[in-house]
Amino acid sequence: MLFIPPHLAEEVIEISEIISLRDEFGHQHLREGKYTPGQIDAKRTQEIEKDFANWLTTDKKGQITPEQREKYLKGRTW
Repeated sequence: MLFIPPHLAEEVIEISEIISLRDEFGHQHLREGKYTPGQIDAKRTQEIEKDFANWLTTDKKGQITPEQREKYLKGRTW
């Protein structure tokens, strides 16, 4: 059984949504042949992170709020 303290629930949900989107981005781009498994599974390069940020704004804009996107992207080291 998993217990998430109520004061952390929102953060856990937001992070899990971002992880799910990162996985979806990775699978899509692997199928398309844009990136290799090594590029997706390792620490992502600045180019891939920028591509992911762009993908979020164009392809997935309805799945996360602009605030969630900015919270995620804030502090990213590219």
